[in-house]
Amino acid sequence: MMHRAFWAVLAVVAFMAVPAASANEARVLDSEDDEILIELATDDYSLEEVSVGGESFVRVRAPRYHLIREEGRPLLPRRAVLVGVPFGSRLSLEVVSVESEDLGRLRVEPAPHEEIILEGDISTPVERFTIDEDFYARGGAYPAAVAELGGQSTLRHQRVAQVFINPFQYSPGTGNLTLHTRIVVRISIIESRRPSDLVDAVRVEPEWERVYERSVLNHRQAARWRMRPAPRRGVSGPRYGSRGEAYRVLTTESGMHRLDFSELAAEGLDSTTPVDDVAVFQRSFDSDAPDPFVETPLAIDVVDEDEDGFFDGDDYLLFYVQSFEQQHMEVGYEDRYGPENAYWFAEDDELALRMTTRPGWLDEPGLTPPASFRDTVRFEEDVYLDVAPDYDNLDIYHWTRYQYNGDNYQLPFTLYDVHPSGSAVMRARYQGITTGWHYIDFRISYGDTADNYVGEFSFYGLSETMAEDIYESGPIPTWYFTDGDHELRAIGSRGSGANLDWFEFDYDREFTARDRRLNFTSAGEAGASQFEVGAFSTDGMRLFDVSDPWSCAELVLGPENLSGGAGDFTLTFQDEVGGFTRYEAVEPGGYFSVTDIERRSPADLWSGEADVIVVSHDNFASGVEPLIAHRESQGWVVAHARISEVYDEFGTGLKSLDAIRAYFSYAFENWDRTPQFVLLVGDACEDPKRTEATSQRDYIPTVLGHGSPSYPQMTASDQWFIVSMDGDHYFPQMFLGRLSVSSNAELDNLVSKILAYENYSSGEEWRNRAFFLADDEWRYGTFGGSYIWDWGESEFTTVSVSLAEMVDASPAGIDTSLFMLRRYTDAFHESNGVVPGTQPWSYFFSEVYPYTRSTLTPELMGMLNEGSVLFNFQGHGNREQMTHEQIIEARSEGYNDISELANDGKPFIFLGFSCHLAQFHSRYEGAPLGYESIVEQMLFLPSGRGAVAGFACSGAAYRSHNADYNTEIFEAFFDPQTPEGPPEDFFWPRWTLGSILAQGTIDYISTLAGSVPTRSYVLLGDPLLRLETSPPTMQVTVDGEPI
Repeated sequence: MMHRAFWAVLAVVAFMAVPAASANEARVLDSEDDEILIELATDDYSLEEVSVGGESFVRVRAPRYHLIREEGRPLLPRRAVLVGVPFGSRLSLEVVSVESEDLGRLRVEPAPHEEIILEGDISTPVERFTIDEDFYARGGAYPAAVAELGGQSTLRHQRVAQVFINPFQYSPGTGNLTLHTRIVVRISIIESRRPSDLVDAVRVEPEWERVYERSVLNHRQAARWRMRPAPRRGVSGPRYGSRGEAYRVLTTESGMHRLDFSELAAEGLDSTTPVDDVAVFQRSFDSDAPDPFVETPLAIDVVDEDEDGFFDGDDYLLFYVQSFEQQHMEVGYEDRYGPENAYWFAEDDELALRMTTRPGWLDEPGLTPPASFRDTVRFEEDVYLDVAPDYDNLDIYHWTRYQYNGDNYQLPFTLYDVHPSGSAVMRARYQGITTGWHYIDFRISYGDTADNYVGEFSFYGLSETMAEDIYESGPIPTWYFTDGDHELRAIGSRGSGANLDWFEFDYDREFTARDRRLNFTSAGEAGASQFEVGAFSTDGMRLFDVSDPWSCAELVLGPENLSGGAGDFTLTFQDEVGGFTRYEAVEPGGYFSVTDIERRSPADLWSGEADVIVVSHDNFASGVEPLIAHRESQGWVVAHARISEVYDEFGTGLKSLDAIRAYFSYAFENWDRTPQFVLLVGDACEDPKRTEATSQRDYIPTVLGHGSPSYPQMTASDQWFIVSMDGDHYFPQMFLGRLSVSSNAELDNLVSKILAYENYSSGEEWRNRAFFLADDEWRYGTFGGSYIWDWGESEFTTVSVSLAEMVDASPAGIDTSLFMLRRYTDAFHESNGVVPGTQPWSYFFSEVYPYTRSTLTPELMGMLNEGSVLFNFQGHGNREQMTHEQIIEARSEGYNDISELANDGKPFIFLGFSCHLAQFHSRYEGAPLGYESIVEQMLFLPSGRGAVAGFACSGAAYRSHNADYNTEIFEAFFDPQTPEGPPEDFFWPRWTLGSILAQGTIDYISTLAGSVPTRSYVLLGDPLLRLETSPPTMQVTVDGEPI
């Protein structure tokens, strides 16, 4: 029995034996090609009278079941299972038989409203009583069906269907609660069409066999239905030209660019490239194409100055560039990694495309050139970071930040050549940050002119998309503008409650060159048309039709096209206009220059095969090699890619989340040896542009998501890189972890810790201990306002005790230590005459906090320093503290308990089911006062101290989800299925951390209608970490001592 004192060490007797079958388990009665018969017998449940919201209810619970959480409706247990089915099948469900008993007339507890509130620096999940009185007054059964089919999804190579079985049904009108003690359901496969793009998956993968056996109810039969994508044939991979090298060229502007041979020569290009073979192209990855590696050539003009036939000396080329904004920003937030666009230069005769030419004069008399054309000039600066967007598909960078007491921004912009007889309108996109109405006045000024009123923009509520909340003015008088600098005043006199993203002017522009060039349109002309562009400083201009950026054409000019002189030349040309046409006229000195050139060689990532993929930032490629060598010595085949190589070969050459996912997906779908593990090496940052002073470098990006509906935040989700999106549930198809290092010193330290951890010695008693920390029922009501008792938070202790009992009952031979904070704080409050309820903040600050820091923290730290294989935490927290009482602090200034850990050579695996503990992507990690999240600080301690791996949430999470998820993870650890057959027939390796965590994740997702709660949990560590917690062969221990 567990002794629930202040803390308890639990001694267990461990035998190498198969545990008895658990209660409330579903099982397969029969499985055929066309049907699956499932039985669920429920013989373990509890009914408990509780008082919630001032009313009396009955709480229904059943071990191994999960609760139906429809807000305000009866909170009832249900069982969810996954069954393997053929790919391409249609299913039906039939309830074959039901055995039931009436549990009486009861008032079943309703599911609470769950939300996350900010209390001080802690995102606190809370539950509030709510009841749907109308529903409770109605008749009928709830749930309506005894069993129902969920959706189908793909679990690596296995197609699975979700089945919900409801052993409890409640009639809210009468109050009758019925228990179906035995339910038998039939899943019929009524149609099965083998997909043509899949082939049989025949390779045995021991780590995944364990997952299938635990997660798929009919895993033995379903194994023959496993399939994998048919590998592509005839793929040639990315092109690097005839020399086996290509040069990535970065640009920021739209327009004609000049690239000199000398610039490329500085990066290693020699002078032997034939002019006819010079190619400029763009790369992309198209997962739907037979050969997904796509190169799109650009029509260019190569100027061979010495006419020797080779690209050398003073030679150069001209090509038209689209800016990143122009080419890639379909929604409006895609430039969060930077404004550059990427092009490629190589010697490749198949991609060497040249501009066509046509005359620039038609000799048509009497044509009148238009006086202006319609132009749009946008102004946008990324000054402020929004770390809490209300929806995923919103920009995180804005030009202004609203002020509560009113905001008044003076925003500079430059505009030229507004035609005095033309018109102008202004547009501006705002992002609603607060609820309620938003009001912004706009005014324009320049020089000494007074503010010229443009208009007022008003809109309501939070912005949900990039396409809404865009202001458009009425006609703006052209005398508001001059040639040159202006200022837009954006005034929210009542507090706008919104941030400005960008503004732009759409106006009639004169045909006047600026900075030796002009990009202009055909101004609505049709047929034979004439145009005049003035203000060129030389007569050496060239004219291009850039309507199709990939296939530009040059209009050849002659003496008839030029007039003027003495630094003021005019270009006049004629063209047959067949539709909207865009031109660019440029004179020497007016071409844009590229911003960066890098020589790249083939990495051939596409052609490899491996069990493990390691993607490291280039800075850390050498530092991770000792770990890779260690894995290879264990028999794993490892593919190591630098992140720049991934961007080059599976994207455009630019930083991209899609390129990372494309690499993993391509390997999964096409390699004969399908990867099982993925390790990312490098930290991430929610502020990739580093607009905040404390933001560190974003080495390998993570997917940023909105998180909780009630608490906007930027959670990190590495799982997106490797989940299957084929179905209703996003199951992981590989085991993934990240070493979130930002220096080689951190990497060396962590790699050394991993290698030492796997150097197992049977005499290390700390490996036979598991430690649990459970928060109490007290929390902040408001920071600096109150300190309150919340009955619902007893779940922290309840779950921790249950998990410790699970470990106690397992054959693992592990002692458990349980630190229940409430046992300390309850006694302390009682000694101060304090009863559960609401207390003033002064009581916490003057009494509770000093007691915690002086008495509880040292005792807790002493227990952790003894070492343990696992450290599990249930409670409140953030990236710098655990529990509202701050029993563990990890601040850059003040207390830092993590740095004082002294478990030298005895690192634990940390499992934190709380908020923000693994917020590895925080913008607060850079200099001067930056500090890592708690989990990272544990990982980066030297001398084998702290943690060797951590699994925790990168954002805020609901309490009920944490409890259920934590339970599933521990069941994956300590309730293993024993493989059948002799060892020589079925190899069973030691457990790996990644497979265990994925197992628990899959089991948890299978109980839900979706997979959102798991997406913000991350493994900071190596998913291939080998756990040495296997039970000894026929060894009996008492208190850790063998008998």
